[in-house]
Amino acid sequence: MTIITNVQVVAFTPDFSSVLCTKRSNSEEISGGVIDFPGGTYESTDVSLEACAVREYLEEVGISLNEKELVYAMSTAFQPSEDTTVLNVVFGIVHPLALDEGFEPDGDEVEEIFLLPMD
Repeated sequence: MTIITNVQVVAFTPDFSSVLCTKRSNSEEISGGVIDFPGGTYESTDVSLEACAVREYLEEVGISLNEKELVYAMSTAFQPSEDTTVLNVVFGIVHPLALDEGFEPDGDEVEEIFLLPMD
């Protein structure tokens, strides 16, 4: 059986009024144009799920996180086929999110980065 593990980072503003989202690049084969949280697939070079989350966040939005800042939020699993299981792991973080302070979308994977109001 194949197990695919994905991680996502839900980054809240300090007052919890907004959350950071990305719009996936239309060139992405599976998730092109989708509004999503930063994240991606666990790779064999990742030493932990937290390390994967930090790597993906840096790759997609250009900001480095500290693993110790991440809070495990939840995980879900589903089977898209008989021989494949997909595990999704979500981490939360409270982060000062000023979009004019270094956030740079990865042009290959991410088209846009924005704050989504929680109200």
